[in-house]
Amino acid sequence: MCLGRAFYEELHAICPALVKISLPHCGTDGNECFRVLGRFSLVEMNIASMDALTPAVVDIMVEGGATLEAANLSCVPALGSAEC
Repeated sequence: MCLGRAFYEELHAICPALVKISLPHCGTDGNECFRVLGRFSLVEMNIASMDALTPAVVDIMVEGGATLEAANLSCVPALGSAEC
């Protein structure tokens, strides 16, 4: 299931205090989803198989005031050199 930017915008409107999230595939909206996620005060994030992300996603999260304390990354080519 592909949850795009519109989903995360609605989620933020409903639950802006969310601190933990697990992300499935984000389709072609990868970086755009993270622009929205940067609005949350997330402390934990689990990301799996997000091929649409680029290395810019790190800057997006930092610029958004990311409060992450833990991140579990699985098969995210933009954030590592391992092949999946």
